[in-house]
Amino acid sequence: MPANGTRAKLGGTSAHPRGGAGTHAATISPVSTKSSAGGSTIQPMLETALAMAPYIGVAVVAAAGYYGFTSLSSNPGAREIEGQARAKEIKAKTKKRQTKASPKKATKDTPKRSNTQTAKPKTPSVAVVRASKPVVIPQSSPSVTLSAEDLAGFETVLSSKEKKSKAHINFDLPALRQTVDSHTGAPQLIQETFNQLINGSIAQGEGVLGAITGKYRTAAERLSPRTKFSVSVSIPQLANWEIHVHCEQDGRTAKGTNPLHYKRAVDRGELGLSVPLTVKQENLLIPPSQDRLAESFTDPRDV
Repeated sequence: MPANGTRAKLGGTSAHPRGGAGTHAATISPVSTKSSAGGSTIQPMLETALAMAPYIGVAVVAAAGYYGFTSLSSNPGAREIEGQARAKEIKAKTKKRQTKASPKKATKDTPKRSNTQTAKPKTPSVAVVRASKPVVIPQSSPSVTLSAEDLAGFETVLSSKEKKSKAHINFDLPALRQTVDSHTGAPQLIQETFNQLINGSIAQGEGVLGAITGKYRTAAERLSPRTKFSVSVSIPQLANWEIHVHCEQDGRTAKGTNPLHYKRAVDRGELGLSVPLTVKQENLLIPPSQDRLAESFTDPRDV
């Protein structure tokens, strides 16, 4: 090597760490050939060390790999630990793939899909009927007048109401009035005859509405609070009988037992000698409540 420290090149063939041959060239920068004390030069030693550096690195790497492999091969515990770590890694990767591939679970906000298919409503079929000929609506037949000869042998059928009305028309009203007005026995025995008289009078068009003949208070009505009262009503064409109505303060028929009845005039004030009237007969025979209320009391003590 030149003594003046000029750049020198070293060439040689060496084995590449990964196999194969290669040419390595080392370039050495100029170095001082003298020590700080003025001793002998160290340049030859540096050049040799630099030239050998690649080979030393390859040897160190190879030795480390060899001893590592030898250590794992000769140590069963190390192999077991490595196998467990490898198994955990494989298991983790497999679980990760399964998580990606599996569908998401339905949450509370996610509606569940139903496998039941909703049947579509069937459209009802409509049958179209076409008439081959026009429809003719028959006209009403003309009225027919039947003669007496045509009606011979036929009998007119009446309803029960018509039969009663026909019977009422045939009642002998003067005879019925005489029977009722002259009756002196128990009042209840005359009730049927009295009803025939009223119904016959209505059917034959005779009036049955009576007139108020007096307004008074009974012994019970005179007690406090003295709000109720009674009226007596005449019966057309009956001289010996009259109707008694016990009224509320506003004139309407009072509630209770037998507030509306008829009896002989001489039996006024007597108990158990009256015959009750029906609601229908009340509306026909007795003046309305406003007329009862407007009537003045007969006895001033009842005011």
